Amino acid sequence: MKPVVWEQIIRPTLADVKGGALFIGTPAGKNHFYDLYNDARDDDDWEAFQFTSIDNPFIPPEEVEASKKS
Repeated sequence: MKPVVWEQIIRPTLADVKGGALFIGTPAGKNHFYDLYNDARDDDDWEAFQFTSIDNPFIPPEEVEASKKS
């Protein structure tokens, strides 16, 4: 999403109803998603999580090993 979408549209809309947002994704380089993640790490009102494929209990370990070979 373009930064303006969050800053000028979604965040003000959520503020009116004290709503929350959940951002899920993989940053493609250091973009707006990356900036949001870093901001969340430094802000007590936000939470930031980072998981690898190995952390996913639904992906069998043998699949992770097989994918490392390709």
